[in-house]
Amino acid sequence: MNDDLSENDAPTYRQQKIVQAGWALMVGSMGFWALVLVVPFLPYSNGERVTAVGALLVLAEITFWVGALMAGPDAARRMKTWWRGSQDASRPSNVEPDAHAIHTGHAIHTGHDVHGRHDVQVRTKPS
Repeated sequence: MNDDLSENDAPTYRQQKIVQAGWALMVGSMGFWALVLVVPFLPYSNGERVTAVGALLVLAEITFWVGALMAGPDAARRMKTWWRGSQDASRPSNVEPDAHAIHTGHAIHTGHDVHGRHDVQVRTKPS
């Protein structure tokens, strides 16, 4: 079996452009999130600002997920991994707490790591 890509397996120019447009939409959706930070300082009523923030959040999510569909599942997975890593790069992703930490309540469940396993962080007592 030949694992090399044949000419028929290579993405076409159109497919490459769709993937690039998807990436652009995913990155561009961050601009809507940035605008959410500006809206509270605009000289409008509270109701108008709440409506604007809600609309921007919906628009940001729709833009991101349409871009993710266009770019493909690998692009969305890479973006999600990058985002999770940039939120807390100092926290190890696969911490295995010891039995004593779990028993005494010093282990904290912090969600799931990128592999879908439970991500547990061990708290240490202050010195």
